Parts: sequence; structure tokens; C-alpha cells
Amino acid sequence: MKALKIILGLVVAAAIIVAVVVVLVVKNLDGIIKTVVETVGSDVTQVSVTLDAVSTELLAGRIELHSLVIDNPEGFDGAYLFDMDQVALQVEPATLIGKVIVINEVLIDGAKISAELKGQTTNLQALEKNIAQSTSSSTAKPAAETTQNDTEGADVLLMVEKFSFINSNLQLKTDQWGDRTVKMPNILLSDLGDKQSGLTPEQLTQLVISRLSENVQTAVEDEVKNMVKDKAKEQLNKELDERLSDKEKGQLDQLKGMFGQ
Repeated sequence: MKALKIILGLVVAAAIIVAVVVVLVVKNLDGIIKTVVETVGSDVTQVSVTLDAVSTELLAGRIELHSLVIDNPEGFDGAYLFDMDQVALQVEPATLIGKVIVINEVLIDGAKISAELKGQTTNLQALEKNIAQSTSSSTAKPAAETTQNDTEGADVLLMVEKFSFINSNLQLKTDQWGDRTVKMPNILLSDLGDKQSGLTPEQLTQLVISRLSENVQTAVEDEVKNMVKDKAKEQLNKELDERLSDKEKGQLDQLKGMFGQ
């Protein structure tokens, strides 16, 4: 009987310890998420990633990240590359205790993007290069070390059903043509990872940032082409204006009026 009391006492003590740990984790969950986002983001991009605050509603499965900023790669002047005022995540609560945490939706609405063109390269390309380097360095590790890291990193696996990056504002800065506001299309992604194996936070970060960079890079390239065309057209009109007589200029204006130009 005495032994039974001791065992029951140990079980109760263990239960209390577990409860205290759970309470402490829940209370510090916002801080834990903040640390993970900043650490993983900075490791993958090789630039500073900062997050001002996190707010969670576990029962509702909602997580909000406030003021998530990805700095510019080295060699570029802007204060940031991506500045996301608010990122909302809707998590499937039942999966929080499962192997793979399922995120029903990630919504980034109204982000600010500062794209810079210096010479023949952009800060987006520099970020892509950083991501490629971090990926290659992780895959180049010895097999034993890779296996160990994979096992350790398997504690957190994620799957995103829907990713929406909408209503973003892109400012393009160039040395040659000054600053331009670029129309940025909405970016909609789906099924990042799967519910069986999922993705590590590092893999998900790499995938999302790479997809974002690709879309932003395309928008920047299109705008740069338009800049070149506008500049060439402006120069051609200037040369033509210098060569035409007043009479010829008048006739040209009449023709433009006829065709609505």
C-alpha cells in the first residue's frame, strides 16, 4: 500500500510538472513563434529578418504576425526589401498535436516591396542567390550530420493549403531612370507541402520567398523594359523634333490628331 501511494504521488507530481510546462509554453507561445520566424528567416535569406510582435488565438487557430521585415541584401541601399505590416495565418487546430501542422491559409495583404536595380542586378536576384547558397550549404553536409539535423528538424512539419499575397505596393529604384511605382499582380499559391510528410520551416521559407521573388522579379523586368522603351521613344521624338521644320511639325501634329495619338 505504501508503494502504491508513492507511485501515485509520483504520477501526480509528473502530471503537475507537465501541466506547468504546457502553461509556460502557451504563455510564451508568441515569443517562441517570434524567435523561430526571425531565426529561420535570417538563416535562409542570409539577411536580417525581424518581427515586431505575434498574437495567437489557439482555440480559433489564428496567428497574426505584426510588422515582418526582410532587410536588403548587402550592397543595396533601401531600408528593406519586403515590409509586411500584418501576416494572418489560419491554422487547423486539430493538427497542432499531429505530425504535420496544417495551415489553411496564409494571407499577406498590403505588403510594401522595395526593388532596386543596380547595374545589371537587382536586390531580388541577390536574395535568390543567398537562398540558393543557404540551400546548397545545407545539402552539402556529411550524411551523418544531415540525417541528425533532419531528425531534429522533423519536430515541426508544416503544410500550407492556400497562400495569398495581395494588394502589394512595389517601388522600383534605379540608378539610371530614377524611381517608379510598379503594378504588382496578386500572387496566389496552393498546396505547399502535403499532409503526410509536410515541409520543415526552412523548406517552407525557401519555397515561399523563392516564389515571391520570381513573381516580383518578373514585374520588375517588365517595368525595366517599359522604361527602356519610353526612354528610346523620348530620344527618338527629340531627334525627330530637332530635324523637322515648323511646317513639317504642323503636318505631323495633324496626322497624330487624325489617328488619336
